[in-house]
Amino acid sequence: MTKNILKIRIYLRNKSTRIILFLILFNLFLGLTKMSINLNFYNVSNNLSTDIGDKSNLKSSAFWASINITNYQLNNTRHYHNSTISIEGFLKNETTGIGVQFMEVAVFVNNVLYPQFNSTTDVVGVFQIDFRIPYSFDVYSVSGYKVQVNVTDPSKGKVKKQNFLIIFANATSYFDINYVESPNIPGETFSVDGYLRDDTGSSIPNAQINYQWYNDSNIWPINSFFTSPTDGSISQSISIPIDAFSEKLYLNLSYSGDSPYTNSTKKTLSIDLFWDINCEWNTIPNASEGDKVIIKGQLSSKINNTLKIYNRTIDIYYDGNYINSTNTDTNGNFSYAYTIPTGTGNKSIQIKLINSVGLSLSSFYFINITKIIIPPSDPTNTEPPYLGFFINILTNNNWDCCWVECIWILSL
Repeated sequence: MTKNILKIRIYLRNKSTRIILFLILFNLFLGLTKMSINLNFYNVSNNLSTDIGDKSNLKSSAFWASINITNYQLNNTRHYHNSTISIEGFLKNETTGIGVQFMEVAVFVNNVLYPQFNSTTDVVGVFQIDFRIPYSFDVYSVSGYKVQVNVTDPSKGKVKKQNFLIIFANATSYFDINYVESPNIPGETFSVDGYLRDDTGSSIPNAQINYQWYNDSNIWPINSFFTSPTDGSISQSISIPIDAFSEKLYLNLSYSGDSPYTNSTKKTLSIDLFWDINCEWNTIPNASEGDKVIIKGQLSSKINNTLKIYNRTIDIYYDGNYINSTNTDTNGNFSYAYTIPTGTGNKSIQIKLINSVGLSLSSFYFINITKIIIPPSDPTNTEPPYLGFFINILTNNNWDCCWVECIWILSL
């Protein structure tokens, strides 16, 4: 290439003019130099930006596939422990955009693999995993739990996870109640012991429990108490309505829950009522002084003899005197061994049912007591008569004299 150089010659005779021209040319040179530097910086920056973009493209190209959860409406939702949600999604090849078929995928929670919740993509790369909410999910977690799906085979390379779900948990609750099953009398107290628990088995402290009595014809007012503030236990003595004259009475316990963390729950207890007793005695009618007698019988409701008075305490009296207490068994039976004291005649045996409302519930039984008979001796049991004797030889101190003593013995 031929370069054409334009040469300009300027002849200046005045010295000051030459100085001015020099300064003009010098400033022009500085300006051209600055433009050159800026241009070079622009080129360097542009190249650096291009390099970074290339690296970004290189990084994205390291993912051989991408996975996307398609039912994203599950995000930021709350579910009960042990309930199941279906996570649906799509696995595709990053290069071709085609679904990856027959590839195993599984759930990851907070980047921890849950291998039991897995699935295999179908012929078009679609999958569905039924994920059961673990009991370990804290219902009071503020951030929730990050749920993702990924390929389980790491040898395939990196998979781009397009999205994830934030899942929250809540718990069910239930009454763990212990109470003594036995018929009650209107006006007595009914003891309720136990716990209010959530589905992890943990007790729920300081929770308000509402309770209400009802039967087929009446509903009594609602009352309440609180579980223990320390351990969530229940220990309550609840008064039975004194005007509840029905054979069946129901107690409804309810907990309104702690929304949205714990749901509500209720439990209904049924009790049998009675207000008079009948005793079917099964004790011998006759005995003698000193005999050991089994005092026994069976208690039932006087208005319904099919209702046995079970698991109740009774006091036992003989001839008007208290002798002991015992409990009826699950069939209403009682039994007590007693030795008859001295004294003959028609003696009373009485049982009194212990209750806290002051009702006199008792039953009497009479037993005929005779004197103890001492049988005569058996004549065949005597020794036969016999005759015997023995000889005793006596002497004086000097042995110069002696005599013989004969003794006869006759036994009849």
